[in-house]
Amino acid sequence: QVQKMSKCNCHNMPLFVMWKRTRRRQGRTKVEWEEDSEVSWTNEKLTIPATLFMEEIEGEKKFQSKSIRLSVMKHLRNNKSTEMGYLNMELTDYIRYEEPKMFKIELEGGEFEGA
Repeated sequence: QVQKMSKCNCHNMPLFVMWKRTRRRQGRTKVEWEEDSEVSWTNEKLTIPATLFMEEIEGEKKFQSKSIRLSVMKHLRNNKSTEMGYLNMELTDYIRYEEPKMFKIELEGGEFEGA
């Protein structure tokens, strides 16, 4: 679930969060507007369908790597958008949680790096 992005210097920008694994496997939130250096998405869920496979390496079972890219996008005209910040995430780092858990993450690159 996407809740909010803070510390963004985006002065009244229409923004959305997008995830992408491959060209065909992607999703996004609805567009929301910045207010007081913060953007909030209420009851917004990103469902990321993924099948994780086990592999054995040197006698130890581990999940095969599977990653996604989370991007904060600025909505432009005519269904166009531009990436303002991003984070590459390894999905296998989050499979040990049986219940939903909240994570605070920082963007790694782009104009919003560190937000």
